Amino acid sequence: MTAQHFEIDIANSYGERTPAQIFCEVEYITENSTTRALCSIRLNWNTYDFNSTADDFFAAFSGIRQQLETIGASPLCYAASRNVYPSRLLRDMALGLKAYRLTLNKKARSADIVDIFDCGSDLEIVAVAEQARFHEEWVDSLSSLYSEISDQEQ
Repeated sequence: MTAQHFEIDIANSYGERTPAQIFCEVEYITENSTTRALCSIRLNWNTYDFNSTADDFFAAFSGIRQQLETIGASPLCYAASRNVYPSRLLRDMALGLKAYRLTLNKKARSADIVDIFDCGSDLEIVAVAEQARFHEEWVDSLSSLYSEISDQEQ
């Protein structure tokens, strides 16, 4: 994968939206005969320049979001929406550039996949920790859903 460039809007603490530039690069590292991706993101916004590196772009962007949170700013894209989270497969195959829109008590389907730097009218922007909490709640909702189905079959 070559370097990729995206443009998103960022809302400051007053709710004012301004464009930001995102630059994504991946480097493949081989250690002990195992190759893994090292995904780096640089975000340029106003006078700020944020950087983060992780095993996939969703995780790297979460690092950028945490930096933005310290100044009261929020990216306006699916990567920052409460109900958007990548599966292990999307983290591996798409390097975290794609994720699922999740609905409680409903298994994610391919129709639910979004590009993390896209935006839509269904965004619900939250902090990184709140997004992780919703993902855990979604996982728990599936566990209880499958428990109910199993109980009904017995």
